Amino acid sequence: MIASVRIHSPRRWRLAGAWAFVALLLVTEVVGHRFHLPRSGSWVDTYVYARSASGFVSDPGGLYDAATRQLHSASAQNAFIYPPSALLPFLPLVPVTRTLGVAWTAEIWTWIDGVALLAALVLLAHRLGMGAERTAWVLAGLMLTLPVLSEIDSGQVEGVILLMLVLSWRAWPHTSSGILLGGALALKPVAPWLLLVPLAMRRPRVTVAAVATLTVLNLPFVPLVGAQGMSFYLLHFLPFMGTHVMQDVANVSVANLLQTWLAGVPMMPSDHTAVSPLHSTVAAVLALLALRGAAIAVFARELWLRHQAPLVLFAMALAAVPLLAPTVWAHYDVFLLPAVLVLLTARSARVRRVTGACIAAVALLNCMLDATTFHLAMYPVDLARDRSAANVLTVVQDALLALASVVVVVGVGFARRPQREPEPQRLRQAAAATT
Repeated sequence: MIASVRIHSPRRWRLAGAWAFVALLLVTEVVGHRFHLPRSGSWVDTYVYARSASGFVSDPGGLYDAATRQLHSASAQNAFIYPPSALLPFLPLVPVTRTLGVAWTAEIWTWIDGVALLAALVLLAHRLGMGAERTAWVLAGLMLTLPVLSEIDSGQVEGVILLMLVLSWRAWPHTSSGILLGGALALKPVAPWLLLVPLAMRRPRVTVAAVATLTVLNLPFVPLVGAQGMSFYLLHFLPFMGTHVMQDVANVSVANLLQTWLAGVPMMPSDHTAVSPLHSTVAAVLALLALRGAAIAVFARELWLRHQAPLVLFAMALAAVPLLAPTVWAHYDVFLLPAVLVLLTARSARVRRVTGACIAAVALLNCMLDATTFHLAMYPVDLARDRSAANVLTVVQDALLALASVVVVVGVGFARRPQREPEPQRLRQAAAATT
């Protein structure tokens, strides 16, 4: 009895220490965010949500006034670019915004989003069969990577979206799965192709419930925003955001990085049309089509064969966001994390070790970059002009995360594929069953 207690006590202490470290990281990052919030006219995404919700209460018809400027600008604007339903979580916080200021609203929401992100990853790891201690150390590594740090530092909503998606996958294949999926897309329609997974899995009821939820959550806003405002968003602005490559040094989409590195020419201010072309070289266009085509082909094959569990297919679809989106900020790579957890629980020990080593490398690289440059943003810098240590580290990190959006989508399809039994063994089992 005493020996048993002595054996298990170190394990309990390691487990408690690991989770205490995860909690310390979360608290440190969220509290630190409060002291780095911009002042005066500057903004983070939470400011856009909060100010738009406050302005909507006073003037509902002006919700998309600022978006018209974005439609004619090649660079990111301080504008509300989401469906009206995205205001729902921030409308209850309007009194806080108006009395205490938008910074306090941003801090409150960052706590909500940070806890939601952590909860989503914990639930997903548990669903994949990952042990408690291993989950803690994996989460600690992930929280030191740029996607998570950028998610918190720039005031995003991806943590809440990810939690709703994980709860949707846990509820599969019930109707509530579709309701949660529709709610996630109502907050930010980042991956509408998620609706294809239930159809491929012959569960159209889930897709119908998701579309119905998305519609119901936006219908009450139609008379308030106005038919003209809704038509502007659906027919003009949403297609524009889905195809336009934003001219910004922090845009780390595959399209922008290939254009900068292969063509040597960043996106120009004149690229303000609905579809920004990749100019200067054909190589950038061909590389982009090849990378996207490979990922889409693998994903389409898995949907067709239906060899994977629904959770794996959803994770693959979500991991395609940083690859397919024309404009990708660092926090978009949060959508790679479910697929990363899937790879960490693959049957192949080599896949698990390589994935874990990549997480450690990205976390270490980000810490080195932060210590060198004193910022958390990634920039597609030009090494031909500046080969300083900071720029070299930045380029390496940009390349790793851009490549990850391809490797993760393609790799999950092969790493998690069910292994077929050898033919003789299956024949023996069939013969035994008949006798």
